[in-house]
Amino acid sequence: MKYIKLFLFFIFLLFNSCIIPSDSMKTYINQSNHEGMIVGTICIENKRFDGYYFKFYNEISTGDFIYSDEIKILGSNSDHKIGKNKYYLFSIVKPKGNYKFSEIVLFLNTGYMQSTRSAEISLPFEIKENEINYLGEIKLNTRKGIFELNNQIERDRKWFKEKFPQINF
Repeated sequence: MKYIKLFLFFIFLLFNSCIIPSDSMKTYINQSNHEGMIVGTICIENKRFDGYYFKFYNEISTGDFIYSDEIKILGSNSDHKIGKNKYYLFSIVKPKGNYKFSEIVLFLNTGYMQSTRSAEISLPFEIKENEINYLGEIKLNTRKGIFELNNQIERDRKWFKEKFPQINF
């Protein structure tokens, strides 16, 4: 009985723990490191995977891109929800330069099996020194295979002002 309770507690923690981008949101720029910031939202329509990893890369002088970082979305919580769509605020603080979202990795855990899928994307962006710029809303619908960038600046300004008033764009 003791092991059953422990197992059920572990399952409860697994399904109720989450990582959303705004949990670890950077809200400042280190000017001495020549940093800048890009902000936006990620909209996941009809969320059905357990994990979403939006990987971005940094352009190097040869024109190639090397892995830089990722935005992780794990669990069921979100910053906002409208209907079946979940919205996540994010900021990327990096040294000035050209970057690109190049891959989305999807993770599914059914309890009996785990699987990952990845898809290549191309969403370039520039980080400018000592500036906070708006990228937009990255919308993803895995059922329909839709990945798009939308301008929702007025809505996103309102959402950032509510949660992170120090980030002005």
